[in-house]
Amino acid sequence: MKAAWCVAALMAAVITLPTPARAGLPLEDESYDRSRFYLGFGPLIGIENFGVGNQKASEGGPEINADVDDVAWGAEMRAGYRFHPHLAAELQGQYNGQFDVKGNTVGRPLLGSVRNVSATANLKAFALRGPVQPYVLGGVGMLWADTEDKLAGARLPVGDVEFAGRGGIGVDTYISPMLAFTVEGTYIAPTGSLAGYGHAAITAGMQWHF
Repeated sequence: MKAAWCVAALMAAVITLPTPARAGLPLEDESYDRSRFYLGFGPLIGIENFGVGNQKASEGGPEINADVDDVAWGAEMRAGYRFHPHLAAELQGQYNGQFDVKGNTVGRPLLGSVRNVSATANLKAFALRGPVQPYVLGGVGMLWADTEDKLAGARLPVGDVEFAGRGGIGVDTYISPMLAFTVEGTYIAPTGSLAGYGHAAITAGMQWHF
């Protein structure tokens, strides 16, 4: 359900992007896909897919069902190099927000606030070379998860770092040959002790191409 919501939101954002004709851009310009470096940043919405299971609200107490906030605000930065008209390599870092974990019991006690930070090395493949460039990406890297306000007995990750993979789709729309607006949806799939802490991110940001 959350994955479907993520894709639907991304597609809605892509549909509302200006077409080259409305933006006053040429239909084809080789400068958009030349080899060059780029930097980007922007806000994001993190969408959790955590499997926290049952938790204890007190040391030695009974286990209770836990509930996690569905979404949280975050931010991202990236740096990359377009080494081929259809390919680019980049480093992407995301702070996917802080998700409160609460017990489904009287008073809804706060069990913890899970924060996720990811960093991956990605390969991007572009379908088009003009001012509007849809792409797919895949990458590998690390995910760090930490909690605050953890109650005694709760079993949530505390400073865990694990390998993670990233996959997603997006589109770059060039406002000028050096400036692009990016909409992207990705999913982070961690391994090991954080295997149950996968999450999606929808990003809308700007990129500067040099």
